[in-house]
Amino acid sequence: MGAATLNAQTWQIGSPNAADVTATLENGTLTISGTGNVQNWNSSGDVPWDNDRTSINMVIIEEGIYSFNSTYLAFWNCTALTSIEVAEANSVFSSDDGVLYNKNKTTQILCPPKTGSNHSRKRSNH
Repeated sequence: MGAATLNAQTWQIGSPNAADVTATLENGTLTISGTGNVQNWNSSGDVPWDNDRTSINMVIIEEGIYSFNSTYLAFWNCTALTSIEVAEANSVFSSDDGVLYNKNKTTQILCPPKTGSNHSRKRSNH
């Protein structure tokens, strides 16, 4: 029997149906899964994992996520974030060296503060 996972938190963050997309924070990894769009937040304090930002070191975006308009607000002040990984089958997003891009890698969306990569840290409104 495997070890029990402690302190896993889950939020429903889909839009327009919250239950369509789920974010789960477990052992420093925030996994965004489901099918559909992520809610659009108006401020960083609206993000459900706001109180857990400093514990997030990796983000995984699974294949069914189509829209994530508040990426900057979602990961603002995630000071331990080193990598954003995207499922290869995702039709909208991709990642390279821990940096989030659009699918064709023509637009950088977010470069985590601790990637250690040589990518410039530009911000997009995606």
